[in-house]
Amino acid sequence: MLFHGSPGGRQFDLGKAVAKAGCWLFVLERPGIGLSDPKAGRKVLDWPIDVEAFVNHFEFDRFAVVGFSAGAPYALACGYALADRVPVVGLVCGYLAFADDPTLDHLVGGYVTRYRTDPDAVRIELRKANTEMANAWAADPDGFFRSLFGPMADSLPPFWLSMMSSAYGGPIDTDDATLAYEPMGFNVEDVSVRVHAWYGDQDPLLGAAQELVRRRPSTILTVYPGEGHFLAPQHRTDYRVFSARGWRRGPRRVLRSWRAG
Repeated sequence: MLFHGSPGGRQFDLGKAVAKAGCWLFVLERPGIGLSDPKAGRKVLDWPIDVEAFVNHFEFDRFAVVGFSAGAPYALACGYALADRVPVVGLVCGYLAFADDPTLDHLVGGYVTRYRTDPDAVRIELRKANTEMANAWAADPDGFFRSLFGPMADSLPPFWLSMMSSAYGGPIDTDDATLAYEPMGFNVEDVSVRVHAWYGDQDPLLGAAQELVRRRPSTILTVYPGEGHFLAPQHRTDYRVFSARGWRRGPRRVLRSWRAG
């Protein structure tokens, strides 16, 4: 199970690396993103409930999870709440705010500090910014994509352009952004399963990964020299440690959409 970043969506693709790892990849959109309905008042720990409903529906007994960037807290939440079914958690350039400790706000920038003191103002600001970006996307998707990523746009895989529609092509929901600035509802030290993390040494979020290792030394952190928040595609085969040996393979089918209940 792969949990996308922000912006992100169900089109996130790891390409041939998935086939080389010999596994199936399912990308689940969080509430309020893409085809997923909003869920007012949700918390990070509500996510494992949705994930468990999904895997129960398709009769998966065991499964690995990986969180990209803003998807990292949700991957850890599954490792914490579904430890009997999730043997390993992966974090790729994961965003971890450690919002329970104000002394660590510098690890992820100023938004988390502002949200702690005036959450309503931050939500208003984010809603305005997201609405402006959605309007820009509707007017010129390719131009918006290039203005957002700058010179990096040409180096991103083609699926990134279509994936943006999940974030900016529907009703605006700020919950996914603001949850990143709130305590996760559990301590990372209490995640009992294996955790692997991959970061570039130029990624501004590397400090958060190092704090994760400090809090739970069993975390296996791989750092790639000279790389930033977007790791090179050739590293994707490194993620094959996710193969959950002994997991039960579910029905061989293509999933286009699914909704709990």
